[in-house]
Amino acid sequence: MKASTKKKVIWLITGLLAAVLLFLVGYFIYLFTTYKRIPDKVELRIVHGTNRDALQTGENVTYSVLTYNVGFGAYVPEYSFFMDGGKYSRAFSKEAALQAIEGSADVVKQLQPDFVLLQELDLRATRSYHTNQYELVSSYLPAYTSLYAVNFNSAYLLYPLHEPHGKSNSCIALYSAHPVTSAIRRSLPIETDFSKFFDLDRCYSVAEIPTKGKKLFIYNVHLSAYSSDEKMRNAQMELLFQDMEEQYKQGNYVICGGDFNRDLKADWTKGLNASKDTWAQPLDRTMLPDGFVMGLDQLDSNTLQSMPDTNRNAGTPYEPGITTTYTLDGFIYSDNVNMLSYETIDLQYEYSDHNPVYMTFSLIP
Repeated sequence: MKASTKKKVIWLITGLLAAVLLFLVGYFIYLFTTYKRIPDKVELRIVHGTNRDALQTGENVTYSVLTYNVGFGAYVPEYSFFMDGGKYSRAFSKEAALQAIEGSADVVKQLQPDFVLLQELDLRATRSYHTNQYELVSSYLPAYTSLYAVNFNSAYLLYPLHEPHGKSNSCIALYSAHPVTSAIRRSLPIETDFSKFFDLDRCYSVAEIPTKGKKLFIYNVHLSAYSSDEKMRNAQMELLFQDMEEQYKQGNYVICGGDFNRDLKADWTKGLNASKDTWAQPLDRTMLPDGFVMGLDQLDSNTLQSMPDTNRNAGTPYEPGITTTYTLDGFIYSDNVNMLSYETIDLQYEYSDHNPVYMTFSLIP
């Protein structure tokens, strides 16, 4: 190779490396300068439906509540997610995402619960091809009062390089067949290192539903999944439980449902050794405030063991009997709520990597 040619090659390589370095520096500046968290205690907009029946108390009046992480329409059985060790960072296609969300919405429509708590509904995100899934679900439940709180809100993430996850704007949503007088969004503590760009803007919502003489407060949660900081994950639950306890002490009814990202079935008395995977730690029941119970804990051992799990490992496509499963979703409620039934709706993860959980209850006068 001639000296002049060799010099040109060196200059070309140097120029390319400099361009890549400049791009990466610019990208990291973009990530850090555009990052911001939504303020705490934001009042949420309520879209009032046509079903306006007020809640009643007494053992003869039965209500139902369902929680369901719909997984932004991506997690059909063949899907695996990159952050769990799988292949994909987006739904297979816009059409596939729409079909999965429509399938989830149809399940909810058929069950007709009084209250619906949904997690991972995208408002406008790269991973779900910029569809508004909250509006889509709302079209299936036109009589319901609804509200949402933004839970994932990130800048454009370039990882993985072959198919960047992109920009996220996702929410947790509540649908109520009864009047909702107010609702707020509470910001949860998250890690402050680089992982904050993946944990995004965790929160929970609190909706106030009037009853005779008291109020029912419904908490919708989706706690952190990928954090390795156990102190921070515990801090999230401590904030949530403190908030719930304050409402209970005022004589109100409290129901908390959602995706806790904790293995609720695991024997919590064995500590971290009870978990199937390091991230799916058991939920320590001693953290629950006085006067609160976990719905699962009210079931007899035979019912509990035979009940299907609510989440599958998303690192590989789903294979019944082979894929590891967990129970991450469920309900915690105050002892002035009377649980009548509790079940996992076994969909075999047809539309999401989660199964819905359905509970019936009455409000003790």
